[in-house]
Amino acid sequence: MHRRNHYLYIIKKILKDSYTKNVTLKITALATALGLWFMVTTSHKVEIVQKLPLNFITASDLVVNADTIRDVEARIVGPRIFLKEIMQKNYLLNIDLRDRKQGYVNYRLYPELLKLPLGVKVTGFYPSEVSTRLEKLSVKTLKVIPSFSGETPYGYKVKSINIEPKMVEVSGPESVLAKTEEIYTELIDLSQISEPMTRNIAIDSKYKEKFKTVSVENFSILIDVVPYLVTKTFPDVNVRVIGTKSFNLTKNKVTVTVEGPRALVDKLSVQDIRPNVDLSFNAPGSYDESVIVKLPDGIRLVSTTPKKIKVSIKGE
Repeated sequence: MHRRNHYLYIIKKILKDSYTKNVTLKITALATALGLWFMVTTSHKVEIVQKLPLNFITASDLVVNADTIRDVEARIVGPRIFLKEIMQKNYLLNIDLRDRKQGYVNYRLYPELLKLPLGVKVTGFYPSEVSTRLEKLSVKTLKVIPSFSGETPYGYKVKSINIEPKMVEVSGPESVLAKTEEIYTELIDLSQISEPMTRNIAIDSKYKEKFKTVSVENFSILIDVVPYLVTKTFPDVNVRVIGTKSFNLTKNKVTVTVEGPRALVDKLSVQDIRPNVDLSFNAPGSYDESVIVKLPDGIRLVSTTPKKIKVSIKGE
């Protein structure tokens, strides 16, 4: 009897303490809750339309068909302050098909699929039903192909391209993989490349919807860009004699062919081509002297015609 009275005393004390201790804190919490409830129930409600990505959950050996829609629009009603927050979040609509078998499936969308704050509700989806076809999940190894846009800057060309890894394993609908042999990267703008470049590149974003998994999503690519070399011929270029003023030339003009990057060669003029014969150390007499051609940096001599000319040096 004594023990029973002791237990009753302890229970009464606990109940009394629950009402008398931390009264201020409890009143504050209650006031806050009442304030939020008042705001939710009395504030002006608005409607928004939010696009929601669909996340299909299937049995491990099945996957939705590649043509299945990937998002729906949800009409959501609630206090403006909550809807603003919802618009900033990345909500996902989970479609659980784990109990469905291979074949055509219709899945009705209902408001409870989306977990929203108190006072906010979904009034409808568009479309209100998702139709798909569950296929067998297949695995295949595909070749990776780089994708390019634009052209290299004027005067440059792509010499070689190397991408690693060159192959990638993907899983996805059996019907899609049966007619797929390669996978493409996102676009690389060649117009911004004028020298060898290495960078990381991702696969095209469309494959994230087309396939269930991709073993590698980022690749290393080396693009070797070099100047585009062209040749140009300058006929009848005057030959200059160095080292003496008493001379006779059997021919005082030559034809010069040069090679270099297109951007440099296009700017060349005959004044930039300087063929000369150096007679600084020659005694009076007749000689077959080689024509030496001086060119701007970056330009290479291809040929000089004639290579030698006959020179006569007069005695003093």
